[in-house]
This record gives sequence, C-alpha cells and structure tokens, in this order.
Amino acid sequence: MPTLVRCLPAPLLALVATLFLAASASALTIPLDREFDAGTVGSFGSVTVTANGGDLDFSVSLAGTTLGAGADLHEFYFNLVGTFTGLTILNTNAPTTAYVLSANPTVAGGAGSSFEYGVSFGNGAGGPGNGVLKLATFRISANEALSLS
Repeated sequence: MPTLVRCLPAPLLALVATLFLAASASALTIPLDREFDAGTVGSFGSVTVTANGGDLDFSVSLAGTTLGAGADLHEFYFNLVGTFTGLTILNTNAPTTAYVLSANPTVAGGAGSSFEYGVSFGNGAGGPGNGVLKLATFRISANEALSLS
C-alpha cells in the first residue's frame, strides 16, 4: 500500500508512491491531498496504478483550482518492493518530449528524500518540456512481472 504522497510547490509537483508486489489487486488509486511546504492543504489530484498483464499503467493527474492555472506535473517518484531488471517506460500521452525513467533520481525540492525510481515529464512549457501538463499516463515494464496489492 502507499506509504506517502507529498506535493511540492507549483509548478514542480513531486508524487510519491510505494507499490507492493502481489497478485491480489488490479488497480490502486492514491489521492493527492497532502500538505505543501507553504502549509496549503487540499485535494490536488490523484495517481491511479493499474496492473496490466505483468506491467503497471500509471495515470497521474492534477485537479482543482488550489494549485492555480500554472500548475504543472514535472516529476513522479516511486519505490517498488523487490529487485527488478530491465525496468522501462512506455509513454502513452507525452505531447512533445518523451517521459524519462531514471533509477535513484535526485529528488527535486525534496531535501533528504530518496526513491528508487523517478519519471521526468519534461521541463514545463519550454523546448525540453510538454507544456503545462495536468495529466501524465505511462506504462512501467520489467523483465519480471509487476503487480499490485
């Protein structure tokens, strides 16, 4: 089950999910309703992870007006329980720049935080970015089957 979801100041939104591996559930939705560094608390969106064969489909979305019109998804951080080889990402809605999966990423805006994996959604509206992104969807695959519980 997820252990922590934390939002950081807009336009950078970092999301955290810990996924356990077992075959009992086919989808998991994590509400993003945590506190920002500035003390703002509210419902900011959600992360839905769906088991798809041996892969995991992610949908990360922003919602509501609390974040403002310029709110933008930049990065998503997560851990997996277990050891996997050949972890890859398949972009399913990257409008301009392909999403990038990295191992042991530096956590932007999260001093002292660390995660096994991170997905970069691009750098905002500039040349290396995807505009103001409110929804990111992608698939994570590995040489071994991934599943949820």
